[in-house]
Amino acid sequence: MNRNDQNFIAQKIRSQYMEKESSELDEVGKADFAAVKSESNAQREEAKVIFNPEAHIKMLRERRAEQIKAASERAETAQERIVSAKSL
Repeated sequence: MNRNDQNFIAQKIRSQYMEKESSELDEVGKADFAAVKSESNAQREEAKVIFNPEAHIKMLRERRAEQIKAASERAETAQERIVSAKSL
């Protein structure tokens, strides 16, 4: 194998490596773009809810209901602990 053949093969390997590397970078870029786009869509949907009075009130009521439920569970747990402490 002469010098020109060696150079040709080396250049071919380099170009294949660069093609592979750039395609991998393209895939990473697409994945990053998709993540940013989905986050943007989520924020836009949240903004729609916040600026829609009926939906915003509904969201606040759901949050309040969740908070009341959590508080009730905590109160039940606390009451159970009091009862168990008194029985000792």
